Order: sequence, then structure tokens, then C-alpha cells
Amino acid sequence: MNRQKILPPSDFGELFTFIADYPDAEFGELVSGLRSSPNYLIDRDFALDLAKRVGLSLSQLATIISRLQYLYGNISPAIFDTELPREDVVRQLLEEIKERHPEESEIVISEHLVKRLSRLLEPFPSNEKDEKIERLKAGFIDSAFEFATLVDLRPFFSEMEDGTPGKIEGYLPTTQLRFRTNSEDSARSEVIVNLTEEDLKELIKVLDRGSKKLEIAKEAIAQMGGVLG
Repeated sequence: MNRQKILPPSDFGELFTFIADYPDAEFGELVSGLRSSPNYLIDRDFALDLAKRVGLSLSQLATIISRLQYLYGNISPAIFDTELPREDVVRQLLEEIKERHPEESEIVISEHLVKRLSRLLEPFPSNEKDEKIERLKAGFIDSAFEFATLVDLRPFFSEMEDGTPGKIEGYLPTTQLRFRTNSEDSARSEVIVNLTEEDLKELIKVLDRGSKKLEIAKEAIAQMGGVLG
């Protein structure tokens, strides 16, 4: 398979086009591999092997997994709370995505897509303890996922006597941070912020401090009775 022809689905439209158009054999292998672990949480070695078998890069597979986790988190409660067939729930989800995300208006909701997406979003077998842990992890506020950065070089122009821009005297490097959330509000589903070099260093320090606090908390909890999840 020619890997260069497969685009990583960074948006819903690309993901659904990918799912609908993927060859049957590779799609079956992808479904089997992704659903081998609850919530698509496969380890890196297995992911590398799966990506190779279905003709994807690891980053492409990771993007697909993050999108499916978002969709599954929205659709699994609906499936359990309704008597509608799973395919009807999936079709409703697709229609809601088109309505809430105007940029995804090109999505074609075909029966072929609905059937394939239903296979991927079939509820995972779980027990009451697993479900409680997932609810505790999710909490009641939006969750962030799919983080990405972009380094940008912004030109600094000299100014002529008449106030018009002159020549470029240099460039200022800046970083943009983008992440998505599982918010139902389309205005909050994607966040993009600008970071100076100092901002980026401070963010790294804050995240590193948070990571160390988490490890200390997990060690303390382990001594009291164990860490769940």
C-alpha cells in the first residue's frame, strides 16, 4: 500500500472520509487491532506493529485513536441510555457533528460510513469498577487532547519616514500551542494560544512540576491502598 496517499485525519471530515474509503481488508485489521484493548488503549509496541500491518504511520494511527476516543466518550453513554439501535445513535452523532461544526459541512453521512463507524464504536465490555474509574477521570469539566505546537517566524519591518513599512530587519520566533477539548460548545472545542519563548519555558516548568506532584501523590496513595487506573 502506498502510505503517502493516506492522509492523517486531523479533523472529523478527514477521519470519516478515511473510514469510509479504507480498503476492506485493512479496515478489518484496523478494527480488530484497535478494539483489542478497552478505549483503544493499545501499547506502543502493538501500535507500531498494527500501523505497519494496515499501512499507516504511528502518528496517523495515534490521531485516529484520539478521535475515536473522543467519539466513543460521547456515544457510549447514549447507546446504553437508549433503546435505539447502535447505528441510529451513530447516525445522530454524525448529524450533530455537522450541525455543531460548520467547517465539517462536507461530511457525507452514508450507510457505509455509519456501519463502519458503528463497528469501531461498539461498546467495550466493561465492569462497574471500570466505568466508575472512567467517570472519575473525566470529571465534570472539559478534557483536553490532541496537543500540537507550531513555531512561527514573524518579520520585524523598519519604518520609512512617511510611516510606510521598509525592509525586514529581522524575525521574531514565537510558538503557537493548539489543543482540542471534548466540549459540546464548538467555540470551546479547539483552543489556540500564542506563547513567547519565556511563556513556553514557564509552561514546561509548570507541567513538569505538575507531573512530579502527580508521581508523589500516586506513591502516597499506593501506600494507603493502591492507585486505580
